[in-house]
Amino acid sequence: MTESIGELLPPARLMLTPGPSSMDPRVYRALAAPLVGHMDPWFTEMMGDLPVLLRKVFQTQNRITFPISASGSGGIEAAVLNPVEAGDECIVCVNGMFSERMAIIAERSPAKVIRVDAPLGRPVDPEEIRRAGQGRKIKFIGLAHGCCTAPGGLPQSSRRSRRASDCGHGCNACRRPTRCGSPAD
Repeated sequence: MTESIGELLPPARLMLTPGPSSMDPRVYRALAAPLVGHMDPWFTEMMGDLPVLLRKVFQTQNRITFPISASGSGGIEAAVLNPVEAGDECIVCVNGMFSERMAIIAERSPAKVIRVDAPLGRPVDPEEIRRAGQGRKIKFIGLAHGCCTAPGGLPQSSRRSRRASDCGHGCNACRRPTRCGSPAD
């Protein structure tokens, strides 16, 4: 075949469909940027900036904020298995697919897992979390933030986190799904 075909130059359109959808021009520029190897000094420097950016997105001051190079399940596994040891007690709030996965991962650990269940897609009652932890030395409270939960999960999650703090416990939330679409001031 001797015909030459020109460069692909689609027109810029505002897409208002569920998908595909338009992206910010900065995203297109980033996608068109040259690849850089993971051992390149520029890449190392850029990775050093990533925790700062993640703290802004997740609106936290926690210095131990870092990306995990894994699937969502890998992130849940890291979040659950790193803080708990044999003999520890933890609470996992279960109300959807990802929180069920979190409970299964926790139950495979040597810790004693206390499940606080709610119907699929409904928020877990913060008072039930408090009752489950009352009189116990809870090391970890896990919940899936917005995964398969009812609308309004963001305020509910902060109430659950406060319940964890009230009981003197850390709260570990899988927040990946709800971060998209939530304001990141």
